[in-house]
Amino acid sequence: MNFELSQEQVMFRDMARKFAEQEMLPTLKDYERQRKINYDVIKKMGSLGLIGVHLPQEYGGLGLDYTTAAIVWEQLSWASWSQTLASLGTGVLPGTILMNVASEEQKRKYLPPLCRGELIIAVGAVEPNAGSDAAAIETTAVLDGDEWVINGTKNFISMGGVAGTLLILVQTDKSKGLKGIALIAVDKDTPGFSSSNVEMVGEWAGNLANLRFADCRVPKENLVGQIGRGLQNSLIGIDTARLFIAAGSIGMAQ
Repeated sequence: MNFELSQEQVMFRDMARKFAEQEMLPTLKDYERQRKINYDVIKKMGSLGLIGVHLPQEYGGLGLDYTTAAIVWEQLSWASWSQTLASLGTGVLPGTILMNVASEEQKRKYLPPLCRGELIIAVGAVEPNAGSDAAAIETTAVLDGDEWVINGTKNFISMGGVAGTLLILVQTDKSKGLKGIALIAVDKDTPGFSSSNVEMVGEWAGNLANLRFADCRVPKENLVGQIGRGLQNSLIGIDTARLFIAAGSIGMAQ
Protein backbone atom coordinates (compact mmCIF):
# COMPACT_ATOMS: atom_id res chain seq x y z
CA MET A 1 0.00 0.00 0.00
CA ASN A 2 1.31 3.44 -0.97
CA PHE A 3 1.14 5.97 1.86
CA GLU A 4 2.80 8.79 -0.09
CA LEU A 5 0.80 11.98 -0.41
CA SER A 6 -0.39 12.98 -3.86
CA GLN A 7 0.87 16.19 -5.45
CA GLU A 8 -2.51 17.78 -4.75
CA GLN A 9 -2.37 16.78 -1.08
CA VAL A 10 1.15 18.16 -0.74
CA MET A 11 -0.04 21.41 -2.33
CA PHE A 12 -2.91 21.75 0.17
CA ARG A 13 -0.62 20.82 3.07
CA ASP A 14 1.84 23.54 2.13
CA MET A 15 -0.92 26.08 1.49
CA ALA A 16 -2.54 25.39 4.86
CA ARG A 17 0.82 25.66 6.70
CA LYS A 18 1.60 28.93 4.92
CA PHE A 19 -1.85 30.26 5.84
CA ALA A 20 -1.34 29.25 9.47
CA GLU A 21 2.02 31.00 9.62
CA GLN A 22 1.03 34.18 7.79
CA GLU A 23 -2.64 34.69 8.68
CA MET A 24 -3.16 33.05 12.08
CA LEU A 25 0.02 33.27 14.14
CA PRO A 26 0.78 37.03 13.85
CA THR A 27 -2.44 38.11 15.62
CA LEU A 28 -3.28 34.96 17.56
CA LYS A 29 -2.15 36.17 21.00
CA ASP A 30 -4.19 39.35 20.68
CA TYR A 31 -7.37 37.43 19.86
CA GLU A 32 -6.76 34.90 22.62
CA ARG A 33 -6.12 37.59 25.23
CA GLN A 34 -9.34 39.34 24.25
CA ARG A 35 -11.26 36.07 23.84
CA LYS A 36 -12.42 37.19 20.42
CA ILE A 37 -13.13 35.35 17.19
CA ASN A 38 -11.04 36.35 14.18
CA TYR A 39 -13.78 36.75 11.57
CA ASP A 40 -11.24 37.97 8.99
CA VAL A 41 -9.47 34.61 9.20
CA ILE A 42 -12.79 32.81 8.73
CA LYS A 43 -13.57 34.78 5.57
CA LYS A 44 -10.05 34.29 4.22
CA MET A 45 -10.35 30.54 4.78
CA GLY A 46 -13.68 30.66 2.97
CA SER A 47 -12.17 32.45 -0.03
CA LEU A 48 -9.55 29.68 -0.29
CA GLY A 49 -12.13 26.89 0.03
CA LEU A 50 -10.66 25.61 3.30
CA ILE A 51 -13.96 25.67 5.20
CA GLY A 52 -15.58 23.20 2.83
CA VAL A 53 -12.64 21.04 1.76
CA HIS A 54 -14.77 17.86 1.83
CA LEU A 55 -18.09 19.48 0.85
CA PRO A 56 -19.39 19.21 -2.75
CA GLN A 57 -18.28 21.78 -5.31
CA GLU A 58 -21.86 22.46 -6.37
CA TYR A 59 -22.51 23.97 -2.93
CA GLY A 60 -19.29 25.95 -2.69
CA GLY A 61 -16.91 23.32 -1.30
CA LEU A 62 -13.82 21.81 -2.89
CA GLY A 63 -15.20 18.27 -3.12
CA LEU A 64 -11.94 16.66 -1.98
CA ASP A 65 -11.31 13.46 -0.05
CA TYR A 66 -11.19 13.17 3.72
CA THR A 67 -7.43 12.54 3.72
CA THR A 68 -6.84 15.94 2.12
CA ALA A 69 -9.30 17.52 4.55
CA ALA A 70 -7.50 15.95 7.52
CA ILE A 71 -4.17 17.26 6.24
CA VAL A 72 -5.58 20.79 6.10
CA TRP A 73 -7.13 20.48 9.57
CA GLU A 74 -3.80 19.23 10.97
CA GLN A 75 -1.78 22.09 9.54
CA LEU A 76 -4.15 24.82 10.72
CA SER A 77 -4.42 23.30 14.20
CA TRP A 78 -0.62 23.45 14.40
CA ALA A 79 -1.09 27.21 14.77
CA SER A 80 -4.28 27.27 16.84
CA TRP A 81 -6.89 24.67 17.67
CA SER A 82 -9.43 27.22 18.86
CA GLN A 83 -9.17 29.36 15.72
CA THR A 84 -9.34 26.27 13.54
CA LEU A 85 -12.45 25.05 15.36
CA ALA A 86 -14.05 28.50 15.15
CA SER A 87 -13.31 28.71 11.43
CA LEU A 88 -13.80 25.16 10.16
CA GLY A 89 -16.08 23.56 12.74
CA THR A 90 -19.14 24.89 10.94
CA GLY A 91 -18.20 22.96 7.80
CA VAL A 92 -17.11 19.85 9.68
CA LEU A 93 -20.14 19.06 11.88
CA PRO A 94 -23.25 20.91 10.61
CA GLY A 95 -21.88 21.10 7.08
CA THR A 96 -21.50 17.32 6.88
CA ILE A 97 -24.99 16.79 8.29
CA LEU A 98 -26.54 19.18 5.77
CA MET A 99 -24.57 17.64 2.92
CA ASN A 100 -25.93 14.19 3.69
CA VAL A 101 -29.50 14.64 4.93
CA ALA A 102 -30.82 18.14 4.15
CA SER A 103 -33.29 18.87 1.38
CA GLU A 104 -31.98 20.36 -1.83
CA GLU A 105 -33.52 23.70 -0.87
CA GLN A 106 -31.80 23.62 2.53
CA LYS A 107 -28.44 22.70 1.00
CA ARG A 108 -28.59 25.65 -1.36
CA LYS A 109 -29.72 27.97 1.42
CA TYR A 110 -27.07 27.08 3.97
CA LEU A 111 -24.01 25.47 2.38
CA PRO A 112 -22.79 28.17 -0.07
CA PRO A 113 -22.64 30.99 2.56
CA LEU A 114 -21.19 28.49 5.05
CA CYS A 115 -18.39 27.60 2.64
CA ARG A 116 -17.71 31.29 1.92
CA GLY A 117 -17.30 32.01 5.62
CA GLU A 118 -20.37 34.25 5.66
CA LEU A 119 -22.58 32.01 7.81
CA ILE A 120 -21.66 30.18 11.00
CA ILE A 121 -23.82 27.17 11.85
CA ALA A 122 -23.68 25.30 15.15
CA VAL A 123 -25.16 22.00 16.31
CA GLY A 124 -26.98 21.85 19.65
CA ALA A 125 -27.12 18.36 21.14
CA VAL A 126 -25.67 18.36 24.68
CA GLU A 127 -28.04 19.14 27.57
CA PRO A 128 -27.76 19.26 31.38
CA ASN A 129 -29.09 15.69 31.59
CA ALA A 130 -27.96 14.38 28.21
CA GLY A 131 -24.28 14.35 27.39
CA SER A 132 -22.86 11.24 25.79
CA ASP A 133 -26.35 9.69 25.97
CA ALA A 134 -27.90 11.92 23.30
CA ALA A 135 -30.98 9.69 23.25
CA ALA A 136 -31.94 11.13 26.64
CA ILE A 137 -32.49 14.67 25.36
CA GLU A 138 -35.31 16.64 26.93
CA THR A 139 -35.60 19.61 24.56
CA THR A 140 -39.00 19.26 22.93
CA ALA A 141 -40.46 20.30 19.58
CA VAL A 142 -44.22 20.15 19.18
CA LEU A 143 -45.86 20.74 15.81
CA ASP A 144 -48.52 23.44 16.07
CA GLY A 145 -50.06 24.01 12.67
CA ASP A 146 -47.24 25.00 10.33
CA GLU A 147 -44.73 25.67 13.09
CA TRP A 148 -42.51 23.77 15.49
CA VAL A 149 -42.65 25.06 19.06
CA ILE A 150 -39.32 24.36 20.76
CA ASN A 151 -38.67 24.39 24.51
CA GLY A 152 -35.52 23.36 26.39
CA THR A 153 -31.85 24.09 26.93
CA LYS A 154 -28.50 23.10 25.43
CA ASN A 155 -25.14 23.34 27.19
CA PHE A 156 -21.55 23.95 26.08
CA ILE A 157 -22.33 24.44 22.37
CA SER A 158 -19.30 25.37 20.26
CA MET A 159 -19.97 28.67 18.43
CA GLY A 160 -23.51 28.61 19.82
CA GLY A 161 -23.38 32.24 20.87
CA VAL A 162 -22.32 33.58 17.46
CA ALA A 163 -23.95 31.17 15.00
CA GLY A 164 -26.44 32.59 12.54
CA THR A 165 -28.25 29.25 12.39
CA LEU A 166 -28.31 26.28 14.77
CA LEU A 167 -29.25 22.66 14.11
CA ILE A 168 -31.02 21.59 17.29
CA LEU A 169 -31.56 17.99 18.37
CA VAL A 170 -35.10 17.72 19.74
CA GLN A 171 -37.64 15.17 20.92
CA THR A 172 -40.93 15.42 19.03
CA ASP A 173 -42.68 12.60 20.91
CA LYS A 174 -41.14 11.16 24.07
CA SER A 175 -43.32 8.06 23.88
CA LYS A 176 -41.51 7.09 20.67
CA GLY A 177 -38.01 7.27 22.18
CA LEU A 178 -35.35 7.37 19.49
CA LYS A 179 -38.03 7.35 16.80
CA GLY A 180 -39.20 10.76 18.01
CA ILE A 181 -35.84 12.53 17.77
CA ALA A 182 -35.31 15.08 15.02
CA LEU A 183 -33.04 17.91 13.90
CA ILE A 184 -34.55 21.35 13.39
CA ALA A 185 -32.83 24.49 12.07
CA VAL A 186 -33.28 27.61 14.18
CA ASP A 187 -32.11 31.08 13.14
CA LYS A 188 -30.52 33.16 15.90
CA ASP A 189 -33.03 36.03 15.62
CA THR A 190 -36.03 33.75 16.21
CA PRO A 191 -38.18 35.00 19.13
CA GLY A 192 -37.85 32.69 22.12
CA PHE A 193 -34.22 31.81 21.44
CA SER A 194 -31.41 33.15 23.62
CA SER A 195 -27.79 32.28 24.37
CA SER A 196 -25.23 33.02 27.07
CA ASN A 197 -21.50 32.60 26.63
CA VAL A 198 -19.54 30.18 28.82
CA GLU A 199 -15.84 30.38 29.68
CA MET A 200 -13.83 27.17 29.92
CA VAL A 201 -10.20 26.16 29.72
CA GLY A 202 -9.23 26.51 26.08
CA GLU A 203 -11.50 28.00 23.40
CA TRP A 204 -9.56 31.25 23.85
CA ALA A 205 -10.18 32.44 20.31
CA GLY A 206 -13.55 30.73 19.90
CA ASN A 207 -16.98 30.66 21.46
CA LEU A 208 -18.85 28.34 23.79
CA ALA A 209 -22.44 29.00 24.85
CA ASN A 210 -25.51 27.70 26.61
CA LEU A 211 -28.74 27.92 24.62
CA ARG A 212 -32.33 28.40 25.77
CA PHE A 213 -35.56 27.89 23.88
CA ALA A 214 -38.81 29.27 25.33
CA ASP A 215 -41.79 28.72 23.02
CA CYS A 216 -39.43 29.25 20.12
CA ARG A 217 -41.43 28.95 16.88
CA VAL A 218 -39.89 27.98 13.55
CA PRO A 219 -41.51 26.88 10.25
CA LYS A 220 -42.18 23.17 9.93
CA GLU A 221 -40.00 23.09 6.79
CA ASN A 222 -37.00 23.78 9.06
CA LEU A 223 -36.98 20.07 9.86
CA VAL A 224 -33.63 18.70 8.62
CA GLY A 225 -33.94 15.08 7.53
CA GLN A 226 -36.67 12.84 8.87
CA ILE A 227 -38.29 12.56 12.28
CA GLY A 228 -36.86 9.50 13.96
CA ARG A 229 -33.48 9.91 12.24
CA GLY A 230 -32.29 12.90 14.24
CA LEU A 231 -29.71 11.07 16.31
CA GLN A 232 -28.42 9.01 13.37
CA ASN A 233 -28.19 12.13 11.23
CA SER A 234 -26.28 13.94 13.97
CA LEU A 235 -23.82 11.05 14.20
CA ILE A 236 -23.01 11.46 10.50
CA GLY A 237 -21.54 14.84 11.36
CA ILE A 238 -20.10 13.69 14.68
CA ASP A 239 -18.10 10.96 12.90
CA THR A 240 -16.48 13.61 10.71
CA ALA A 241 -15.92 15.79 13.77
CA ARG A 242 -14.02 12.93 15.41
CA LEU A 243 -11.66 12.78 12.42
CA PHE A 244 -11.33 16.57 12.61
CA ILE A 245 -10.38 16.36 16.30
CA ALA A 246 -7.88 13.57 15.65
CA ALA A 247 -6.20 15.53 12.86
CA GLY A 248 -6.24 18.67 14.98
CA SER A 249 -4.67 16.80 17.88
CA ILE A 250 -1.77 15.78 15.66
CA GLY A 251 -1.29 19.40 14.65
CA MET A 252 -1.36 20.55 18.27
CA ALA A 253 1.13 17.84 19.27
CA GLN A 254 3.50 19.06 16.57
